[in-house]
Amino acid sequence: MEVDPPIQAITGTEIYNSNSGAASVLTGIYASMVQGSFVQGISGISLRTGLSSDELTLDPSSNDQSLQNLYQNVSTYPTGSEFWPDLYAYIFRANDAIESIQSSKGISDQVKKQLLGEAKVIRAFCYFYLVNLYGDVPLLESTNYKINSVAPRSNNVIVYQKIISDLLEAQELLNDEYVSADASTTTSERVRPNKSVATALLARVYLYTKQWDKAETQASSIIANSKYKLESLDQVFLSNSQEAIWALQNRQTLDNLDGLLFNLLHSDNGPNPSQGRPVFLSSQLWKSFESGDNRKIQWADSISANGTTYPFVHKYKTDGNSVSITEYSMMFRLGEQYLIRAEARAQQGKITGANSATEDINLIRARAGLGNINANSQTAIINLIYKERQVELFTEGGHRWLDLKRTGEIENVMPTVSISKGGTWASFKALYAIPVADLKANPNLTGHQNPGYPQQ
Repeated sequence: MEVDPPIQAITGTEIYNSNSGAASVLTGIYASMVQGSFVQGISGISLRTGLSSDELTLDPSSNDQSLQNLYQNVSTYPTGSEFWPDLYAYIFRANDAIESIQSSKGISDQVKKQLLGEAKVIRAFCYFYLVNLYGDVPLLESTNYKINSVAPRSNNVIVYQKIISDLLEAQELLNDEYVSADASTTTSERVRPNKSVATALLARVYLYTKQWDKAETQASSIIANSKYKLESLDQVFLSNSQEAIWALQNRQTLDNLDGLLFNLLHSDNGPNPSQGRPVFLSSQLWKSFESGDNRKIQWADSISANGTTYPFVHKYKTDGNSVSITEYSMMFRLGEQYLIRAEARAQQGKITGANSATEDINLIRARAGLGNINANSQTAIINLIYKERQVELFTEGGHRWLDLKRTGEIENVMPTVSISKGGTWASFKALYAIPVADLKANPNLTGHQNPGYPQQ
């Protein structure tokens, strides 16, 4: 958790003395996210949790040891520890922004509210992933090095309480409009968090913490908002998608790292680790699509090379040959909110009829070209919702890996899957390892590695 100060700290507090300077701090965070780290690309959450779970197959020619460790669910190495420093670096920058914006005298009230809301969304977003990837984690709410360097792990319940608190505050600070780089002018671009982004994450958090009625309420507020609609499958990931709740703006086509990573359409020899394309869709996921599911046509594809067929992710059409930016990197979208509400309703026994889980699921299925579901029991409908999440949200933000864990399905799925990948499964592997460097540097983390992984 020892991270360098943000670049803007070079100018001390001066950057927070104007609206434009303060806004640029948050803009810098989004720019960092779209360029890589845990959000997308070879180091991203979609690739790495997809390898850990049953979504992706690692090409045998890959010599990337960290990818092999994730793929085979090894425990002799601090597997998955690479997300930790990235997430805490963003938290540090968000904490710095919150402290400095609150004390600034040079920012207008309107911009101050907007930027504080954005920073709280970013902090909550990062802690959501930390607590789901690592379990109990240090809860850092300031930039005080003396406190942060010895912070112990906080119980995940406490971390979730802070996430919810940040998001509720963000809802009060933000409004429904999207703003441009100056944090005040309204825009059609959905690249800075607004109130709906806080609400979307809050709906997800309430789902994960089994607060079903609250999850339904939060998701419903977005679904009822006329700004958002379910797009046709070929429009979902475009830069002007009305399904997007929050997307990262790619500055050039090469910035869409998940598109470049997964798209094998113009790869003559299939997956090619040396060209940055080391994976393809697993047979488990490829076979999970029902006959007639248009998501398999629009969001996946396959090529044949050297006598082998390789299915691959094709949600983003970017392949490095494009000359214009037509796609943004999706962070939150409306499709997930329908699935959240469906699950929350099912857990409350709202199975059929108006305002039911069945109603929501059938909307998602209809878009994919599938017929209505036929399930009258709570268990049956919940299992169908899990299946819909698998084929709707694959390789987006680690949904599959996190879903397997929170639903308990990981113990049914991973023993067989791990063997098929050349590894073995044990329950403790559902959590990733804390970086050894942090265990050594922080006396209150020493000896507190997640079970099963090396302490040093």
